[in-house]
Amino acid sequence: MALDPSKVTQPVFSSTYANVIMSGTLQPLEAFARITQLPESTVKFIAPSPFPKEHVFSAVSLGVTTSMEKRTPQMYQTLVERINEVVNSTPTNTGVFAASFQVLNSLLDEVWKMPLKTLFYERKGMTSKANEKNGS
Repeated sequence: MALDPSKVTQPVFSSTYANVIMSGTLQPLEAFARITQLPESTVKFIAPSPFPKEHVFSAVSLGVTTSMEKRTPQMYQTLVERINEVVNSTPTNTGVFAASFQVLNSLLDEVWKMPLKTLFYERKGMTSKANEKNGS
C-alpha cells in the first residue's frame, strides 16, 4: 500500500505561515508539491550545487536494494562490499547517505567487519553540534 505523505504534511503546512523544505530528493518539485498538498502559491526553488561538477561522481549499482522485504544480512553485506569498492577506489573522502537510521545501523553492523577509511556517521538523536564535532 502506498503511503500518503499529505496526511502528515498537510496539517503542518496549513497551520504555519512559512516552511522551508530542503532535501536532495524533492524533484520534480511540482510532484512533491502535489503529493504533500502544498498550496498553489508555494515558491519552488532549486539551489545550485555548491560543489564543482568535476568533484562530484554519482554511480548506480544494480542488484542491491534497501526495499523493506529485501533487507537481509546478505543484502547489507553486498551493499557494504559495493560501498567499499567505491571508497577504496577513491583517493579522497566519500559520502554515503542511507535511507534511514535502521538502514545505516544495519550497514554499520557489516562495516565493522571490513577495513575502511576513517568513518564518521550520524547517530539518531545527535545534536547538530555533536554531529559537527564527529566530523572534525
